Amino acid sequence: MYIYTKKFRFIFLFSIFLFSFGFLYSEEHLKTKISPVLKSATTILGNEIYYPDGNAEIVSFIVEVPPGGVTPNHVHSYPVYIYIMEGEMTYTWEDGTVTTYKPGKAYIEDSKNAHYGKNLGDITLKALIVGIGAEGIKFTTSPKN
Repeated sequence: MYIYTKKFRFIFLFSIFLFSFGFLYSEEHLKTKISPVLKSATTILGNEIYYPDGNAEIVSFIVEVPPGGVTPNHVHSYPVYIYIMEGEMTYTWEDGTVTTYKPGKAYIEDSKNAHYGKNLGDITLKALIVGIGAEGIKFTTSPKN
């Protein structure tokens, strides 16, 4: 009789597992869509991504730059992820390279190269910015002269 009780318990628990598994993979679950945006081991300029020492801190914000607007010339103190949502941004890098990024573009900005951005388009740039740094370290600094 003990064997039958154990077998019944196993069948009962296995049935619950199958029901739960079916629930997790229901039709509603299958409607979820995942669209990869970025996977990168290097910056937009092809340089190695580095992380600062210290207690980790992540900062994120939406930046909006109107047509004709310019960001100051700067260097980031740690890796910065950028996703262009609307408009476009044209960067000028310290070596004179000029690049333009349009909506849907995601990249890791090059932290060790000074740069500034200008919105040369006719609509406001809107971008998600995520800094992956450490407590007490500034997001940007002025380039060394």
